[in-house]
Amino acid sequence: MNPTQRYYEENADTFIQETLEKEMNLQYALFEKYLHTGAHILDAGCGSGRDTLYFKNSSYKVTAFDRSKKMCDFASRLLGQEVLNLSFETLDFKESFDAAWVSASLLHVP
Repeated sequence: MNPTQRYYEENADTFIQETLEKEMNLQYALFEKYLHTGAHILDAGCGSGRDTLYFKNSSYKVTAFDRSKKMCDFASRLLGQEVLNLSFETLDFKESFDAAWVSASLLHVP
């Protein structure tokens, strides 16, 4: 387990508490203006699932993943759908997406 993954596993509850209710409407609006109705979004590094939930509730199809197993478990319960436990290095999707939401995740990729 790398240091970033270890941090999120050990601090998942605190991270979720501190970010789950964060206001993101401005960021969502800037992103959504490029999407068509029903677009399929990849939420890469979804954390708590906050953003995935917003997009799902806005009638988009969303596939979400995170490297932290604890984050995936929480987000899966929140969303009522499976959140994939993957890293950026192990991505191997056969399907395509209309857009990728990568909020505060790429900074963890070497």
